[in-house]
Amino acid sequence: MKRPSENFYWDHMKQDVQTFIKQCNVCQQTKYSTLKPPGLLQPLPLPKQVWEDISMDFVIGLPPSNGFTVLLVIVDRFTKGIHLGALHSGFTAYKVA
Repeated sequence: MKRPSENFYWDHMKQDVQTFIKQCNVCQQTKYSTLKPPGLLQPLPLPKQVWEDISMDFVIGLPPSNGFTVLLVIVDRFTKGIHLGALHSGFTAYKVA
């Protein structure tokens, strides 16, 4: 609206411009992002001790093995050491802890 209003004016100008943009195929296909560009990625701080910082994941939907169908994977970020645990499909946070 800024550029046309510098040189032109008519009644209901804003509505006319919006209608034109909605009906213009080129205008609809060439949209640009109005979001700010994302910043640089920041690395996570390095842990100082073994098992100070861990990640935990569940692998579900496995075929049954001794009644267990879920695999619990715990990884130490410092040494990349892992612990694996087998769980039943009806596990809760209390049982995992």
